[in-house]
Amino acid sequence: MKNVNHYLSKLPERLAITGDSTSGEIELRSEAEERPSEFGVLYEDEYCMFVRDPVIFPGGRTGYYARLVEKPLQSSLGNGTVVIPATSKHVFFIRIFRHATRSWEWEVPRGIQEIGITPVENAMKEVQEEIGVRAEKMVCLGMVKPNTGILSTSVHSFYAVMPETAIDAIKPQYSESIKEVRHVKIEGLKSFVSKNVSCGITLSALMQAHFFGLLRM
Repeated sequence: MKNVNHYLSKLPERLAITGDSTSGEIELRSEAEERPSEFGVLYEDEYCMFVRDPVIFPGGRTGYYARLVEKPLQSSLGNGTVVIPATSKHVFFIRIFRHATRSWEWEVPRGIQEIGITPVENAMKEVQEEIGVRAEKMVCLGMVKPNTGILSTSVHSFYAVMPETAIDAIKPQYSESIKEVRHVKIEGLKSFVSKNVSCGITLSALMQAHFFGLLRM
């Protein structure tokens, strides 16, 4: 597929596909008649890009469509990892303050994909840092795309088999935004999640683990 706008060269190939509006896709249109200030990468820092694309919608209408592109940008590794740490009897959750929602959230460990390590290594690192116990094994669950309406984000999800002694060995590297680690019994997991968990990435990973038969809720 051709790239019609020069700013697209900053993005992974999968995010620069032109598309075809006649087949129902949202097509990227040429910048030839556009004012540069109206489209392209309108904001960028070390964590993300805010991109506004000139597009052709199915049916022929033209306009703009915004998207948030998280970093890192390596398409093969994704943007991060999410991990469900569990023993045979418990699942571990962290209590973390999220700036975007300005609220405390119950989530499982997750984080940005670091450069130079694999998603599995990244997952091991996140569990070690946020739970304080090294996982015995990582089981790949697949990918999570938390909001395909505006985010290009792809997150690798994992189930971490934790040692049975993990409950007594919790020693997380608390940051200013993490204040608690809680181990929830499997038989009480459904109740805890329904009352306390609203993080889409956490909920998606839990459902994947359930489908794989790793969690019986």
